[in-house]
Amino acid sequence: MPGSGSNAALDAILADYQRYHAVLVVVASILLVAVGALVVLCWRGLRAAGRSTDGRTRRQTWTYAAFITGGILVGLFLALVLVANLSTVISPERGFAGVDQSGEAFTAWVASGSASIPDAVQERVDARLAWQRPKAVIVTLLLLITVLGSVAIWRRWLRHAYASRGANALLLASGTITVVIALLLMLMVMGNVQASLAPVAITLVYG
Repeated sequence: MPGSGSNAALDAILADYQRYHAVLVVVASILLVAVGALVVLCWRGLRAAGRSTDGRTRRQTWTYAAFITGGILVGLFLALVLVANLSTVISPERGFAGVDQSGEAFTAWVASGSASIPDAVQERVDARLAWQRPKAVIVTLLLLITVLGSVAIWRRWLRHAYASRGANALLLASGTITVVIALLLMLMVMGNVQASLAPVAITLVYG
């Protein structure tokens, strides 16, 4: 574990800062694997659509192609997040040097030289966790529900075309909206899980 070697308080803050970024590495890795699996499934679907001779082929082809393209872009973003945070996990001192360390709570704790969290800081951490942890659970559940709903909609879109153009447009719009919502929830899950599992450093920086 990296540290100053002389100030136990600074070591404790730095360790939480390192854990803060390690959590995001884990979450980003899980999401990257999920997005990668989606891209592989869509690639298989695209190949199967290319061998099909029914009237759904064109719809399936561009739908799978769109998901493959979008999945690759999201995957690249997650990979960037993963690499950026992994570098901080490996060498947290460099990233921590750019953090605002002038706050009153931070200064007082470092001056104490104690690894134990001061009561004033612990109260602020507890206050953050009181809403951050429930929010992390809620957005994670909402993400799972949204993804399941989106999968159901897109399966319907790929397997069945309505006679009405309006019905088809509504199905396409609802599927697109669920994808957008899922992407937003993904970002919220990353941020809230990260802050819930490593709340000390972020509390000192942001309050």
